[in-house]
Amino acid sequence: MSTELLIPFLTFGGTLLLVVTGLLNFSVFVRQLRAAREQLETARRQLERPPAASDPTSAAGDGRDV
Repeated sequence: MSTELLIPFLTFGGTLLLVVTGLLNFSVFVRQLRAAREQLETARRQLERPPAASDPTSAAGDGRDV
């Protein structure tokens, strides 16, 4: 196989590897974005919920016994 024929195949293979790597990176990014959105939603719900009456830190003090 001559070099003149090998170079286009290597170029095509390298381009294909770059495209596949980019798609994998994008899928990981989308997965992380969904997880971050879910964490933000959980944090928002926890902040909106009033503290429970049985929670010792929700009393007037800081939770330490005097």
